[in-house]
Amino acid sequence: KERFLSKIANQSARGAGSGADIICQVIDSRYWRDEDQNVLEHFLDRETPLWLILNKIDLFASSDQILPRIESVKEKYAWDQIVPVSARSGYNCEYLASLLGQAVPEGQAGYPSETLTNTSPKFLAAELIREQVFRQMGDEIPYCTGVDLSVFKQHTDGTIEIDAEIFCETAGQKAAIIGSQGVRLKSIGSAARKQISLVFDAPVRLSQRVKVKKGWASDRRVIAGLGYGGR
Repeated sequence: KERFLSKIANQSARGAGSGADIICQVIDSRYWRDEDQNVLEHFLDRETPLWLILNKIDLFASSDQILPRIESVKEKYAWDQIVPVSARSGYNCEYLASLLGQAVPEGQAGYPSETLTNTSPKFLAAELIREQVFRQMGDEIPYCTGVDLSVFKQHTDGTIEIDAEIFCETAGQKAAIIGSQGVRLKSIGSAARKQISLVFDAPVRLSQRVKVKKGWASDRRVIAGLGYGGR
């Protein structure tokens, strides 16, 4: 059963594709999953060019494995472009950007030039913490962790105070996030604090705790409370 959080994310991606000049489907280059096929099928009836971006090619044992993988995905669909990249190492990312720059017509800006984001500061800070959970946990846990900020306060001296609750679905996931003697959680907090401080250009005080909240990713009320548009 598809989690409601996944459904919200997929609906957002599909809605964004309706006004796109190019649709880029990004997949883990090592696999072709059922959800990849589902995403592809959603866009098949559109005339918009469809590109396949094969990410994580740095995880192949040898570069000789890349070409056979490209040939394999060609059997799924006649993509307009197939570009292998590594977001982690940056391999081919500039090349992809140049291809998109050549293919996409220049148009009016969607937001004023001074607008950096259309999300609230609280939501942005929570997402920066969640990003570090993903980055540091890798494949150890599924993408079913959420972050809720019980406190997000900007003090008169410029300091930002944050109390964050990281929640997951099992006790095993909680133990993995905390790590031995709390080392992993401290690392997540340290990296998140630096990123938040950089984005907001302010010193940050961050406290974190991890809580098991079974089934949260299927709970519409919880998801809506986190700002993911679940209502």
